[in-house]
Amino acid sequence: MHAGYGTDNPVGDRITTRDVLDFATAQGARTNGLGDVTGSLTPGRQADLLVVRADDVNTMPLNDAVGTLVLGADARNVDTVVVAGRFRKAAGRLVDVDLDELRRTVSASRDAILRMVAGRRRP
Repeated sequence: MHAGYGTDNPVGDRITTRDVLDFATAQGARTNGLGDVTGSLTPGRQADLLVVRADDVNTMPLNDAVGTLVLGADARNVDTVVVAGRFRKAAGRLVDVDLDELRRTVSASRDAILRMVAGRRRP
């Protein structure tokens, strides 16, 4: 049991922010069949890496890096993303993505779904 929790505690043991980070990284990779490929910074594995800014308002003050990452940070704090050794986001901007084309594709997909749903409605 964790320090501070007695056997009479009806809540029992609680997960920690380190547990949550592990679920999102190593255990997430393992669950998806990729535990031997990624999920931790280990020699021989793919270099999947997120660099998160910790100097934004929603991450201040940085007293506990793992706690801040799990409980305070969100997508707007992601500065850099490296997947399989390739930069996919740098300095807060997507790399090698045509945003105008992406917007058109996403909008067309939305419109197609809305047309399909509207066609299934009964008068």
